Amino acid sequence: MRSVALAQRDRGDEVAVITATPGHFPDDPGIEVVRLDAHLPFETPVHPRGVPLIRQHLQRLQPDVVHIHAGVVSPFAWMGIAAASAWPTVVTVHSMWGALQQQAFRLALRGEHRFVLTSVSAVAAKSVQAASAKPVLITPNAIDMAPWRALKPVPHEGVHIVAALRFAPRKRAVDLLRILRDARALMPADARVRATIAGDGPLMSRMRAVVMDEGLDWVELPGRVPREALPELYASADVFVQPTIAESFGLAALEARAAGLAVVGRSGSGLGEVLLDGRNGVLCADDASMSQAIA
Repeated sequence: MRSVALAQRDRGDEVAVITATPGHFPDDPGIEVVRLDAHLPFETPVHPRGVPLIRQHLQRLQPDVVHIHAGVVSPFAWMGIAAASAWPTVVTVHSMWGALQQQAFRLALRGEHRFVLTSVSAVAAKSVQAASAKPVLITPNAIDMAPWRALKPVPHEGVHIVAALRFAPRKRAVDLLRILRDARALMPADARVRATIAGDGPLMSRMRAVVMDEGLDWVELPGRVPREALPELYASADVFVQPTIAESFGLAALEARAAGLAVVGRSGSGLGEVLLDGRNGVLCADDASMSQAIA
């Protein structure tokens, strides 16, 4: 969301962001950020009085358009739809929805709401369409190519495998470690291989435990790597791995492609709209196939 806001600001738009996410970093100049933080446990991004508070700020801002971003479970986004009923509104879904999310969407929008509904890929749009009588348009994600065009590969020994993802069950972070373990077992014993998994999240302690228990001393967990630092990481890498099955688009994989890396990911996800299987990556039906492709 920050990348979108910065791009809009740089093209001359006036941008304001209303969020229930607490702030941990300084806000960017030229972008107004309204944080409706209710100080809930685990920094849950929702506010019990979200609808009237969002509407109050929209009345003050008088926007030309309201762009609401929805994920897997999005009560704050549904509040935003209700609050923005007087303004032209676009709702973009950034995730693939299962039956539970589809039902939550139907229940949240039982009233009369007018908005344009979009999703980031055809496969994600299909999951959203099952929950809505509205047509679902497709607005793919995009990246700024400038930092990637300036990338100069760094010579290095052996094979360097990288990944960048949130350490959460949905992203299958722990499964990634097992995929890498099995891939290493398929390689010659004397092969020089290392892996860097950038990211953070609720499974960080579990990830560290698996690395230790499985003897994966060739796997590094540096924590969250700022987006601006990813090109430097990818410059010394060869292969990018994306293990997520319910991947709506694959923005991280697109960045890896821009860096010139081969990408190994799961078929049936949004990666199929980013990769050409066998040309700039490999799309695999299961984890065992991913390990084989990496090897």
